[in-house]
Amino acid sequence: MRHVRLSVLLLSLVCGVLLPGAACDSSAPTAPTPPPPPATYGVTGVVSETVDGISRPLADTSLWLTIWETEGLPAGLTLRGSGLHLITDSKGRYTARVPKSRVFVTVHGFKRQPCIASGSVNKDTTIDVQVFPQGRSIPMPPSSLGPIITGFVYETTAAGRKPLRGAEAWLDISQDGYVANTETDETGHFFLCRVDTRVRMDVFMTGYEPYQYGELVSGTGDRYLQFEFTRDVHPPLAPHARRR
Repeated sequence: MRHVRLSVLLLSLVCGVLLPGAACDSSAPTAPTPPPPPATYGVTGVVSETVDGISRPLADTSLWLTIWETEGLPAGLTLRGSGLHLITDSKGRYTARVPKSRVFVTVHGFKRQPCIASGSVNKDTTIDVQVFPQGRSIPMPPSSLGPIITGFVYETTAAGRKPLRGAEAWLDISQDGYVANTETDETGHFFLCRVDTRVRMDVFMTGYEPYQYGELVSGTGDRYLQFEFTRDVHPPLAPHARRR
């Protein structure tokens, strides 16, 4: 009891003499309340492969979600990107939870994904993905899947322009952030659809000097582009070997 009285006396002396006019509280300090975690939303969809007009879900397929956050960022930061790797289930479905953001879904592997699959996520959102096998015909999409980029890849010969089949066209939104890809048909033509955001286009052809379309595609309307390739004495590494 004597020790308790002494402690109270010492506290009174500190508050009254060393810190005159200050209010003293003998209780333990309270830790600051941490801010609540940012809200997240569900993103789900089905990955389907279309062959000769018939679509089927793709099970056990590797996906990459590119997530561009635009809200709740630290001061001075207006955009933050991150990635998420997923695998589809036995029915070709994937699920994830992400903060408020713009999400792009890209299929890994040797598939062609001519349409950008993306959505602005501020609620639970469905983003389906359609892919095609390499080396197979890809039907021209309806205008509702615009903006659409169509292109023609050729080589100039003594007989005139020779269409190049199998040239690859890729769209990316950041360094190695590829969100769509396709290849030219027997007439040297290709298309890319749902190009509704600014992207960069890369075009490659094994055995020819690689062509990189350095300008950004605005994503505000349809475009038609032409690319002339020349043969390379020392062919570069095949384009797909450089993709993740």
